[in-house]
Amino acid sequence: LYLRRIDAGDHGGLIVQLVDLADHRTADRRLAQQRAFRSALLELSDLSHDTDSDEEFYATLVRRAVQVVPGAQAGSVLVRTPDTDEYRFAAAEGYDLIGLQRYSLRESELFRDVDNPAACIVREFDNVGELDPERMQWLIEVGRMHEIVVNVSAPVTTAGRPVAFISLDNFEDAEAFNETSIEMTTVLGRLIADLWRRRDLEGALRRERESFRHQALHDDLSGLANRRHLEDRIDEVIAASNRHGRPLSLLFVDVDDFKDVNDTYGHGVGDQVIVAVAERLRSATRASDTVGRWGGDEFVIIAQDAPTVGDVEALTTRVLAEFVEPLVLDTSEIPIRLTVGAAWSSNGAASRDALVRCADAALYEAKASGKNTVRFGTI
Repeated sequence: LYLRRIDAGDHGGLIVQLVDLADHRTADRRLAQQRAFRSALLELSDLSHDTDSDEEFYATLVRRAVQVVPGAQAGSVLVRTPDTDEYRFAAAEGYDLIGLQRYSLRESELFRDVDNPAACIVREFDNVGELDPERMQWLIEVGRMHEIVVNVSAPVTTAGRPVAFISLDNFEDAEAFNETSIEMTTVLGRLIADLWRRRDLEGALRRERESFRHQALHDDLSGLANRRHLEDRIDEVIAASNRHGRPLSLLFVDVDDFKDVNDTYGHGVGDQVIVAVAERLRSATRASDTVGRWGGDEFVIIAQDAPTVGDVEALTTRVLAEFVEPLVLDTSEIPIRLTVGAAWSSNGAASRDALVRCADAALYEAKASGKNTVRFGTI
């Protein structure tokens, strides 16, 4: 109510002007809601880029959603388990999250039609009859199902199918949610969808980089570590052995008369032999050993944990024993024998070049003695 006196000469008077401030208050309230919502979006957008934890992002999103979406008193994020129609609770505000995570909800048990791509408000929850008694009790006690009077939810859709939902609840007023609530919930759902798409892109990029790195460090034919990788690994093992004064061993393994295999059966079978030899070498070695292809028909075994020469002898015995039986390739049985040259360093003080020369010299000596045998060199 505003009173304003106006000077009208001899005819002074009083004009009373009534102004309804309700519209102004409503506009101010909406403006404050929009400011709070924009602030929440900026915070969530920054968080989605800065965190690697989806759960942390979901928890912050649902907490901020309850704070800024009109009518929201509680909420949750449900995420679909891949290759199923079940959704698990990934975050919750106003609920016991650990309790909610005891079970999952099937699509038919959600408060809404999952095929509806839009955010929607639900006031009648007539699908609860599909729950078995145990899960019904769980949803009543932990999910406060009988307390909810209205729900608004928005799907998170990728590749045309919902993968998650942002769901908000009110326990007091069936008319608590309106078009503004729907719009805001829709935007929050899209924010989660953006996170999923970015995670997918980042995952694809990471897998591509890992593939390139694997190709750069592994032999195309056998899948073993290639020469570059082996050289790096030898340096790593030497450095670790130097720090702790531990022995190490390097084995050069050569396939005897491999040229005869290629000449007799062809290079295609020769490639199969290389692959089969690689598999048997893996079987003969330990998890702590590194097996690689040095080049051609020559392989390398790096034995980091070989305290004594006797341990190296035991390793070479296992390697040769793997080739007592012939390789069976298609319909052919191909006998394969190996020759091994082993270099052993008692304290890890040897250089890579010294180890390689020692193992190579031992291999040459073994070949000269008649093949299918082992010779040792120490540094």
